[in-house]
Amino acid sequence: MNPEIWVVVLTGFSGLLGILLTQSYSKNANLRAELKNKKQKLYSEFIVFLYKIYSGTEEIGEDEVASKLKQYFPKLLTFASNEVIKNTGDFMQHIYKFDQEAADSGDATWNIQSMEYFGDLILAIRNDLGHKKFLEVMKWHDVARLWITDIDQYIPKAEQTPRSRHVGPSPKI
Repeated sequence: MNPEIWVVVLTGFSGLLGILLTQSYSKNANLRAELKNKKQKLYSEFIVFLYKIYSGTEEIGEDEVASKLKQYFPKLLTFASNEVIKNTGDFMQHIYKFDQEAADSGDATWNIQSMEYFGDLILAIRNDLGHKKFLEVMKWHDVARLWITDIDQYIPKAEQTPRSRHVGPSPKI
């Protein structure tokens, strides 16, 4: 076969391959963006709901909590990362094992563990949404600090974020 024909055929083939790869990449990027938007909406609603339960800003009955959670679980199973699903399961298993007698006796262990599970869940959600470096500098109690004013009383000093050395955000390069 004539070499000039091969050049034309290969040029056409490479152009066609380039178009197909570009379309495939564009389609995948659009799907990833759509999935991220769905995750952001789901996680925002889920966190607001959990915060309402935790902070006591609204009286929510046990039946309403169970009903809302049943609505969230299928969505989480569909859209959430494995880490978020695992942390949600750990958090829920902890909630299911609430010990009213221990709480009434003043034992704060369950509450502290509850804060830890909730903080870990928030960190997993943030990681799933793309906040990768967040996990390098944050711990569960840094998340809990947002709504628990005396959190430092409940965590070991060794785990506390060294606030005295905090110099603010890194300068932009």
